[in-house]
Amino acid sequence: MRLLGKFEYIKKYEVIRNELKFALNNSSWDGEWYKRAFMDDGKCLGASCNKECKIDSIAQSWAVISGAGDKDKIELAMQNLEKHLVDKKTRYYKAS
Repeated sequence: MRLLGKFEYIKKYEVIRNELKFALNNSSWDGEWYKRAFMDDGKCLGASCNKECKIDSIAQSWAVISGAGDKDKIELAMQNLEKHLVDKKTRYYKAS
């Protein structure tokens, strides 16, 4: 579908984009990084309280790639990604 001249579609998707960005930076922010997912029962993966899947590179990377992450949050999230998921000696991803 061509969007040129279809301002109602543009406005609709701008609203959706802004709602998703708000949700990402509020509900999905764990204090030091972005959570990965929410289960049907409300529990989440990729949170600091998890024993496994405490931090996930996918959520941090997409916050940056999409441009939806708040600048201060993505900087902290990427620092924590490196701290928790990158082996400082080899500079490779740590096996979990």
